[in-house]
Amino acid sequence: SNKTKLIARVMLLVLLLASTVNFVGCEWMDYFTITTERGPLKTTKPTPDMIQNIPNTFETTETTVDLENGEKITIIHGKDFNEDDIEFLLMLHGQRRNDGEVVDLPMRYSLKDIITAGKNGDSIFLAHFENPYIICAYTSEREEEKFYDYNFDVTEYVWYKFYNSEQIVDETEGMERTKDTYLLYDCIIERDIVNKVEYNKNCKCYMEYRGKYVLQRITPDMILYFGFNKLSESEFILFPEYGGGAHEVYIDENGEEYLYFSYRACTTDGFEIENIAIDILGEHYTSLLDRFEILNEVVNEDGYILQYAGIGLDDLGLYETE
Repeated sequence: SNKTKLIARVMLLVLLLASTVNFVGCEWMDYFTITTERGPLKTTKPTPDMIQNIPNTFETTETTVDLENGEKITIIHGKDFNEDDIEFLLMLHGQRRNDGEVVDLPMRYSLKDIITAGKNGDSIFLAHFENPYIICAYTSEREEEKFYDYNFDVTEYVWYKFYNSEQIVDETEGMERTKDTYLLYDCIIERDIVNKVEYNKNCKCYMEYRGKYVLQRITPDMILYFGFNKLSESEFILFPEYGGGAHEVYIDENGEEYLYFSYRACTTDGFEIENIAIDILGEHYTSLLDRFEILNEVVNEDGYILQYAGIGLDDLGLYETE
């Protein structure tokens, strides 16, 4: 019956999406890593091993800094902090906050939204990520929400650095971890692929660390769209989770750069069962279809072929305003 066929299609789509998550992101869920398994495909840029075995130490030291306003502050932190880490804390220091304020988060741009923005002339950047770590604030004082405007003070906390998500502890030395926990990556903003401008900007890209699932946000190479925020001149760049977007890029052994996405599920004789790319690319699907290149195929446990495709970054036609 039609109802039975509909149920079968829904179950198949669920299996496809589950297989896609398991295939692309299985290691993200349990380890601190951005490596991606793609069978025989290899990238020319090194894919770093993000399960770093650098031991964490809870020994602390103090750094005293003279601020531009004449204030002198002392930050207590782990002995493995470097100058960049101190600069990051100084960026947080003095931020205007209100814990009770309800903030409407701007939209999170999907791939089709990012392509539309590029076709309208907005800048989209190719970026490379590596060497992630997490910085956490701890306090022995009871953390209470402040329902008034206040300036964040980094000197009220002890700051530790972790190189592996499994190292993070919620309590140490009589202190509890606070919500001020941040994931940072070394990042190179390579170029604007819309306006063909080279940047090669070395920076730190960061986001709030809310749990292991945030590790799925970043892959070694991505396109970034910052929306109305534009690209900051700061050394510290907020990852465009909201008000912008990001999507995975694959680089083959010849250095060819592809936008990388789930394409479709087929039977072994080539019959298409479900096409994921239609939803991913939206209104751009038809115009980009003849530029698809199948970059990988895997067979799931049900015997269906899952295809992953790419479109060369130069073939997106983002500089051709429509």
